[in-house]
Amino acid sequence: QLCYGFDGFLDTLEWLEFTTKELQKRKVNFIIKAHPNFYKKSFGVMALWDKKIYTNFINKMINDKNVLVIDESILNSDLIKLLDKKCVAITKHGNAQIEMIHHNFKVISSQCNFLDHKYNLFNTWGSKNDYRKLLNQKWDKLKFCNKKNYLNAINRLYLDDGAFYGKNFYMSILKHHMIK
Repeated sequence: QLCYGFDGFLDTLEWLEFTTKELQKRKVNFIIKAHPNFYKKSFGVMALWDKKIYTNFINKMINDKNVLVIDESILNSDLIKLLDKKCVAITKHGNAQIEMIHHNFKVISSQCNFLDHKYNLFNTWGSKNDYRKLLNQKWDKLKFCNKKNYLNAINRLYLDDGAFYGKNFYMSILKHHMIK
């Protein structure tokens, strides 16, 4: 849960509870989308535990008319087509942040992220107080991603052979040899 560092939240559940509470105070409409791993049996017991924690949490949201809970596997690309361009994507550090900025949405995410906050891609927080301020910002006060920085980050992340998703990333090489 803290693999990218401490941003004011000990785990994703604490972050999710804080986020929904703040958004409910503002009486804004928002969507909570389940992580796709919850639906993959290949992820084993960890996915089952996460799904159970998530289900317990969203059951508290059932009667809130301002909250739409998506509790089924849906591609982000399909969801994006249905969203108002003036919505804001909020994620702690998920891959959805990349998809959302690619489709020209404003994004709020943690500085503790697999994408260094120095790329200046998102509206980021490093503490609960910073996060609360971001959640209370008006849409027009939040920034869009710097496209040049976005392309640089995508190149470094996906196209560089030594990068995190590159074919020569040390974890990929170790995994290849260890599976044998």
